[in-house]
This record gives sequence, structure tokens and C-alpha cells, in this order.
Amino acid sequence: MRYKLIAGLMVTLFLLSMLSMAGSVSAQLTGDINGDGKVDIRDGVKIGVAFGSEEGDPNWNPAADIAPEGSPDGIVNIEDVVLWALHFGETGP
Repeated sequence: MRYKLIAGLMVTLFLLSMLSMAGSVSAQLTGDINGDGKVDIRDGVKIGVAFGSEEGDPNWNPAADIAPEGSPDGIVNIEDVVLWALHFGETGP
């Protein structure tokens, strides 16, 4: 019984520490390539400049590789443009 109480306390402390760390991490706004807190035409231009590029290309911009969301595929293509367009006009904190 005592071990279950200690294990429960440890899990609770772990979860509380994870929650406090989550508040210190800033979330990136999908489509906000330049990091200014809004998805606008400036971000679209950055995707346009990098369009068709892959890692190692001179115009490669890893920030422009946003699709598929959560796991970029290493190429800036139409999927990235569509995802940017879907988020166009959004603003962040």
C-alpha cells in the first residue's frame, strides 16, 4: 500500500513538472515562417523563394518546410503552400 502511495505521488510530481515546463515553451504558429506572430504574405514570399528546394539547395529554408504538419518532409512544395494558405490571416500571442 505504501509503494502505491509513493508511486502515485511521484507520478503527480512528474506531471506537475511537465505542466510547468510546457508554459515556458513557445508554440510556433503554423505558417508563420518569419516568426513575427502572424501568417501573412511575407511568409508566403519566404515559401515562394524556397519553393522546390530540398536540404542542401542554396535556397533551402527549413522554416518554409511546414507540411505535413508536425513532421516536415525535407522539401518545400505545394503541400507547404496549401498549409500556409489554410492558416493565412492567423495571429499568435
